[in-house]
Amino acid sequence: IDGTEVLRFRTMPGVTHYALAANLVEGELHTLELIKDTEGINGWSRISAVYADSLYAPPPRRSKHVEFIGDSITSVYGADVAAFPCAKSTWFDGHRASDGYAAVLGRQLDAEVMLTSVSGMGIYRNWNTDAPVMTERYSGVWVNWDADQPLWTSDGRFDTDAVVIALGTNDFSAGDGTTPRAAFRPDRMLAGYENLIDQLYASYGAETPILLVGSPIISDEQRTVHEELFGQLTATHDNMMWTGFEGRFTA
Repeated sequence: IDGTEVLRFRTMPGVTHYALAANLVEGELHTLELIKDTEGINGWSRISAVYADSLYAPPPRRSKHVEFIGDSITSVYGADVAAFPCAKSTWFDGHRASDGYAAVLGRQLDAEVMLTSVSGMGIYRNWNTDAPVMTERYSGVWVNWDADQPLWTSDGRFDTDAVVIALGTNDFSAGDGTTPRAAFRPDRMLAGYENLIDQLYASYGAETPILLVGSPIISDEQRTVHEELFGQLTATHDNMMWTGFEGRFTA
């Protein structure tokens, strides 16, 4: 409210009304912002109405738009478990998308952002499974592998000015160490990027700027392979750049 977080809560099945604000100073104009901190597949919510003593027209939408496609890093998995400890909540309650790099960049650019991100997701294989990967999920509104989910349409999709792709961490991962894991295939990762890029061009146009982002938690050897692939992609596509990380993040 008015730029300050005052409430963090879970939506629950069967609960249809939530009090978002109370005891506001009368006679002043207040701005309420409601943010979904979890992934698109983590609970499908719909706002059907907002009630208040007085409601005014919202400010115009921001003119700049950026889409972020990624995994648990983009989703900001497990960043805040203070309000909902792991033992007393579900695995995704600790998500904190509103404080992630995408949200921070959006505020700095005064841009509207959309996260198309799924924890464990990869570009050609996932953390511990081979499929379905992001290229197979991307066309769905909830980024879910579900034949019944609605698909984005040309007139309903987020109208972006640029796309950030931050995938690859899970492709390089060894998984849980128990499930059999085939050797890493850079050719398949390259093909996965090309597939996703083709989908983006089909949705937004081939002139759309795309930024490829490396991973902060892979090894130096893996980083070298990843950046070599980025070099191949940027050499064959216009309006595409890549960026990486120096060193490896450890908790």
